[in-house]
Amino acid sequence: MESKKRNKFAVKNGVFLIFTALLVSLSLLFAGVQAATYFSVKPDKELCTTIVFGQHGRGEYTLTAKEPVTGGGWIDNHFTSFVAGPDNIIVVPICFSAKGRKVEDQANIHVTLSTPSSGNLTYDYGVCVSKYEDVDVVEGEATGNACDRMGGHTDIFSAALAQPERYADPGEIVTYTLVLDSSLPLTLEIAKGTEAMRITASKTSVEAGAGQQQVPLQIAAPSTAGDYDFIVMVSVQGCNIADCQKAVRGVLHVRKAAEKPQAGFYAWLTPETKSIIGQQSTMYVLKFQNYGDSQQLTASVSLEVGLESDFSPYSVYLAKGESKSITFTVRPTTTDRKTYKLSAVVTGADGTKRSADAWLTVDEMVADASKLDQDGFIAEYDAGGGASLEDWEELRSVTGAAPAGGDEIPIGPEPAPGPNIFLWAVIGIVVVVIVLMIFIIYKKTMVEGGASWEGLGV
Repeated sequence: MESKKRNKFAVKNGVFLIFTALLVSLSLLFAGVQAATYFSVKPDKELCTTIVFGQHGRGEYTLTAKEPVTGGGWIDNHFTSFVAGPDNIIVVPICFSAKGRKVEDQANIHVTLSTPSSGNLTYDYGVCVSKYEDVDVVEGEATGNACDRMGGHTDIFSAALAQPERYADPGEIVTYTLVLDSSLPLTLEIAKGTEAMRITASKTSVEAGAGQQQVPLQIAAPSTAGDYDFIVMVSVQGCNIADCQKAVRGVLHVRKAAEKPQAGFYAWLTPETKSIIGQQSTMYVLKFQNYGDSQQLTASVSLEVGLESDFSPYSVYLAKGESKSITFTVRPTTTDRKTYKLSAVVTGADGTKRSADAWLTVDEMVADASKLDQDGFIAEYDAGGGASLEDWEELRSVTGAAPAGGDEIPIGPEPAPGPNIFLWAVIGIVVVVIVLMIFIIYKKTMVEGGASWEGLGV
């Protein structure tokens, strides 16, 4: 009788482990999805971004850009090649031009950067000619109509990790900082989006709308070396439209026992994209960490005309392994509805540099409502000095651009039309591997008493 109970428990436990492992595998399969950056550009204007040469080893870097075969002329840089390295960083601009274009013209641009140590890196961009400027980062490749993609994506709130990549030894407890903010009064709920690692948060919900909120997240590094992607889900309480949900992605690099630590230093500017309502102050975080020899690091931030900030050049001496976070405020000096670029540069005493960019859009709701031909919403927005979340939910329900989708938060890109044969092949292989692994784990679990499941929270 006791043997039957054990067998029954083992079967249930085995099914539970298989189900869990499949979820883990699928979440990991999507964890490294590509993101595309979309720009709204006014007719006869241009917006520029940059790609950094030198942060992926020393040697030759080659940039190649492809735009639509017909109706080209969207970008000014189709090919660039330099020899660069960590001690010789080269910042290469790419400008997207709407000269000679009309509202609703759009295109997708694909940029490939070959590097000495990381192979080929892909950067996808979408460009939309619009009455208002805007910048969006959307998961997946730049495909379809860029204006429609931007109209269906609005930054109701911002959520990002101040340092999305960390390095750790096996078993080490690592702390990430989740940075949250919104111009609207919202309750933001935090949940674990992947079961690959144990993640705990100091809070599972925060009140946004009255300044930036920072929530520490602790992750226990797995015992096996490797690169571990993870997802933290942030959603607006009581709101089900796509704009109210974000998947915040990070990666933990677990070193091998004999592997050398990461060298040099790195910098991050958070969040990458942000929206505010009207002429108000908002906050950003500049974080840099030193993995190399101790040295003096100097940070500076440059702003586009029309922005002011309380940031001033800052110098700090950091020993190997130390980091520094600087929180600063920016504010538009006019009521213009546009997108502003912030650029941060951290320079070491040895002359090496790291740079990071971020974007601030004023009244993004207006920019997206314009793409959706919702002039009535814009008139009400102007009359009321902004809009509430309820107003935006109502607009989404009318346009159908971002329909309500229940409580499930998407963790991957939108599926391509038709069956994705490659994806299903990979899933099939993953399932086979998982079943074999579970068979081994299952037998071990019978002896050792089973595995544990730890959720997000304190």
